[in-house]
Amino acid sequence: MSRHTARIMYGLIGSLLWCAAIHAAPSGINSKHGDVVRGGRLWDSWWSEKIVHRPSGTHRLANADTPRGAESFRCVTCHGWETTSIPTASDAARFDVLSLATGPTGHDYSAMGLTDRDLIDLLAFLDRGGIETSRYITPEGRFTGNADAGKQHFQGGTGGAMQCIVCHGPDATWLNFGTPQSPRWIGTVADQDPVQLLHKIRFGQPGSVMPGWLAFGGTNRAAADIGAYAQAELPASRRDMQHTARTYA
Repeated sequence: MSRHTARIMYGLIGSLLWCAAIHAAPSGINSKHGDVVRGGRLWDSWWSEKIVHRPSGTHRLANADTPRGAESFRCVTCHGWETTSIPTASDAARFDVLSLATGPTGHDYSAMGLTDRDLIDLLAFLDRGGIETSRYITPEGRFTGNADAGKQHFQGGTGGAMQCIVCHGPDATWLNFGTPQSPRWIGTVADQDPVQLLHKIRFGQPGSVMPGWLAFGGTNRAAADIGAYAQAELPASRRDMQHTARTYA
């Protein structure tokens, strides 16, 4: 654990204990009532999911290691995509940490426009949405899934989920998350940030029509299969596209 991560963890533990000591449990706060998939999207970018203006300035808890600006308000920026190491406490105590500005790590999200429902969905994600990514991604950043099965999921979908190919295209280059000069496709994300890709496959893209794989009965293993397919066959750069074109010429 890095020194920066340790500071966050110890501060969060102290804040949870502080809130538990002085705050009465808000009525009806129960993470079991939350939407895990929506919570995962809020964790990624809550203002994109809520379709509101991104916050201005820098979060009050940001330190020298935290990016400046709106990025400092994203949960994932400080806590990462894998949430299993975040300390647990009562729903009421954690709700206060998210909601209020008081205490050593009060996030003050209620003042920024997050509703009780939003915060309960975040708690649901923390309780039931976290996974040990090492089960699906190697230390070298390679998905451990089955690329052939992933290709079938990408092209055929699962349950009520629309096929990935419908929006992303047969080579997953129809949607560019970067710029025309420096494109960022699914294959790019798979190579550069596989943990992020796994999260977005499982929960969807905040504020978009992209559904979460888990919302339609998809499994974590199948999500990793899609990641394995993306790394094995989908282009990560224009050079990859040129190579693919020559291969099939």
